[in-house]
Amino acid sequence: MINTFFSALIAIFFLGKSTKDVNEKTRNSSWFRTSVYFILTIIFGIVFYKSYQVKTIVNTIDIKTLRGFEDSLHHSKDTVKNISIYNNFETWGSYYNQYFDIAENDTNYKATGGFGVDIKFAEKVDGFARDREGLTNMLREDIENQTKKSIDSYSGSIFNFKFFSTNIPSLIHVYPTIRYDIPKTEKGPLYTSIERAGNVHDYDADGKIGISKSDPSKGLFVDGLLYQKTLIINDEDFVRKELSSLKMGMPHSLANVMNIFTAGDLSQYTYCIELKSDMYIESMDVVYNVPIEIPNQIEHLTTYANGFGIRDADILNKIVGQPMMFLVKLPSMANLQQIRSLVLTAIVTAFLSLFFTNLFYRIRKGAMEFKRKHNLAFSVRRKLNRNRVQSFKIYLYTIVLSFLIILLIVVIMSALNFVFLIDYNNLVWRIIRIVACITAILIVLTYFIYKHAITPPIDKEEQKMSNNSRKNK
Repeated sequence: MINTFFSALIAIFFLGKSTKDVNEKTRNSSWFRTSVYFILTIIFGIVFYKSYQVKTIVNTIDIKTLRGFEDSLHHSKDTVKNISIYNNFETWGSYYNQYFDIAENDTNYKATGGFGVDIKFAEKVDGFARDREGLTNMLREDIENQTKKSIDSYSGSIFNFKFFSTNIPSLIHVYPTIRYDIPKTEKGPLYTSIERAGNVHDYDADGKIGISKSDPSKGLFVDGLLYQKTLIINDEDFVRKELSSLKMGMPHSLANVMNIFTAGDLSQYTYCIELKSDMYIESMDVVYNVPIEIPNQIEHLTTYANGFGIRDADILNKIVGQPMMFLVKLPSMANLQQIRSLVLTAIVTAFLSLFFTNLFYRIRKGAMEFKRKHNLAFSVRRKLNRNRVQSFKIYLYTIVLSFLIILLIVVIMSALNFVFLIDYNNLVWRIIRIVACITAILIVLTYFIYKHAITPPIDKEEQKMSNNSRKNK
């Protein structure tokens, strides 16, 4: 008995505190604070959603011989020994391997100036140097203007390389503007190179800004990076004897990168590679600075801890010109993805909770103000028909219970694996129209039932007195 008494006192004490706290929060609630939390919830909700999207990186490598060696039957004698594609993913301390730190200083692992593509030629070339169909008059004029040297029958080989890479957007959607049509020429004693790299090109795209283009003459490619390099070899003897010592690097710090601000899933991505070449390719490698997991999706695909490749030249040249799609999983980047997801989940949950809490108190404040303004006088309430009020309550309870029962039936049917075949043509709009019609009908019906419930019935004696007074007038 004593325990019950003290328990009741404690419950009443805390009830008073709780009620006081609720009333204080209700008075201090505002639509401004609720709107701020709502906007922040949407912002971080979108960031949370974008951070879980599985993205795709597309790499297109185009290798063409503008002037190269041929045999007497005009078959190309130029050969690419190896194509190496490098990827740079920043783990922000979630992965550390001293081997990769040492390897990054090696030009065989990392292209000078950033990650991209390295192309290595075969050891020896036989045959005669001739112009190819790709050496158009416009391209010839451009090369001669850049090199200040004419192309004649005594000129050496000319190779043209293009590397196109799409960019995974960042959560902070800022990307540097790089003019593609500003060439950079480097002259040497044995060869001259003309480089172009960028993501903006002068062209009237008719409002098609944002569409990736691997060919800049067809439009803008603002959501990707195109790197082009033209190599003019001055000495034919260099091609015959020392071509294997020449490595064509197409590096760029914006190509094939990923970090904690990437708007996508850091633990995996789909990788599309397309090789285009009129030269014979002996092998291809894709190298990462982090460990990867990749299934054997192509015949004779060689996989290792930090990359994969195709070493069978016959298989590789069969799929030249065809896109190769890989699903690459990044175990070490998954740790960074979990850390980022944990932080974003906490932020979204906090703002969502604050939004609904403030929305509750603001609606409660509005409801209390509405009740105070529209509160019926005692003289009116005493005349209300209890049956009408009770009928209105039963009506509201029926709507709520009907909705819960329908929801329960759907959940039970899902648990019991019930499946209904329906036509999806315009299904969404039909559902929206039906729900909108039912909601409108219920709102109108509720309004009229409520007005009927709060309208006192006219007393018979008052009605007689009112009728008599009208007759006397």
